[in-house]
Amino acid sequence: MDYRGDSSASQAKARINEGRRRLPRERQTARPFFCRSCGGQVDGVRVPQGWYSLARHTDDPVYPMNRLGLYCSLECLEQQLPRLRGVGEQVGAGYVSTYQRAGGQARSRE
Repeated sequence: MDYRGDSSASQAKARINEGRRRLPRERQTARPFFCRSCGGQVDGVRVPQGWYSLARHTDDPVYPMNRLGLYCSLECLEQQLPRLRGVGEQVGAGYVSTYQRAGGQARSRE
């Protein structure tokens, strides 16, 4: 049997297609957020205040950003710089796919 996603994911897609990105506040539920470096965890509805959310923007219309992690402090972000440099080098060397390298063909999210 093919996995088609759960109903909450399907409902989320429907909201996005209708131009509604988020659930009303009263229907949002807390989830854990983890620091990519130290593993610290905070439960919440949104990224915790003061944390850093790092993403690399792409030229792909389907995946406009590559998320690189959440970090609870600048110290934790700094500890991950060698890994982040490696990601940058992989993009430059052609190991990480980009929209233009794929011939301008948008990838499907399904």
